[in-house]
Amino acid sequence: MADSLYRYRPLVIFGVLAYWSVSLIDGLPSSNLVHERLNDFVDPMLNRTSIWQSHWDLFAPEIDHYNHGIECVITWEDGTQTAWSHPDWTTASRWERFRNFRRIEYYEALILNTGQPAWPVFAERTANRVGQEQGKTPRLAELIFHGETIAPPEEAWRKAYSAPQFEPPMTFYTWYPNAVSESEIRLFGN
Repeated sequence: MADSLYRYRPLVIFGVLAYWSVSLIDGLPSSNLVHERLNDFVDPMLNRTSIWQSHWDLFAPEIDHYNHGIECVITWEDGTQTAWSHPDWTTASRWERFRNFRRIEYYEALILNTGQPAWPVFAERTANRVGQEQGKTPRLAELIFHGETIAPPEEAWRKAYSAPQFEPPMTFYTWYPNAVSESEIRLFGN
């Protein structure tokens, strides 16, 4: 059995090196034309998998001015509902914000249209995980967008990490466990 594991060793090494290469290409600032072309090649793969980190425009050149939230409302076969939502940044400690930063970025990427391929899987996994915890069978799961535009400090000052003032929620995807066709699944604006 040990001999059979060594047979896959080059494949594992290749996978690790490929992951490191993609991380370096995407993570480092563009320094020359070759790096920009490699980054242009890698970006579509990262966008498709929803692991692209987007631009980190906290202070410059453009300040981040939008706050996103995602909620999954699961309707069970018995007609009751359960709401799951992403972790709340405003109540998290510094350590929790640091530790969960990538998870929060993933939830934010799900809301954007680049995260659309992940919507069915995310809704299904969330509904099934919560269903196992509660011993219920899901009838449907709705992904709901919450967002707010953050005004510049000179217009409306508010303490950092204060409670968001979300605009009215909007359902952007509905998952049905036994959907037979794409026409049974409601997407953004349909």
